[in-house]
Amino acid sequence: MELNVEQLKKSDFEAACNSAFMVSTIEQPTTTFPFTLTTLTTRSAPSGFEQFSLIFAGPPEPLLPQGTYRFMHDDLGELPLFMVPIGRNALNVQYEVCISRRIEND
Repeated sequence: MELNVEQLKKSDFEAACNSAFMVSTIEQPTTTFPFTLTTLTTRSAPSGFEQFSLIFAGPPEPLLPQGTYRFMHDDLGELPLFMVPIGRNALNVQYEVCISRRIEND
């Protein structure tokens, strides 16, 4: 199952906090990297919109450049998401995904 960005809701990710995702490039879907969704932050948004960011912890190597990746989760299915590396330490690399969507009588 693959969702598009317009279908992604903050509530879809709330239950997935601290759970495992497998991430691959669009070009090489068979090479995957283990990620954990560590933080979900609500952002202020104009009326009729929902905005939130997701922080993931990935392996310390390789550093994946910003771009669109395939995120796979047992409950959420496959999600094409644009992510950006935002921090690094000896244990992992942190990546951020920002979602902004129109709310239509959810």
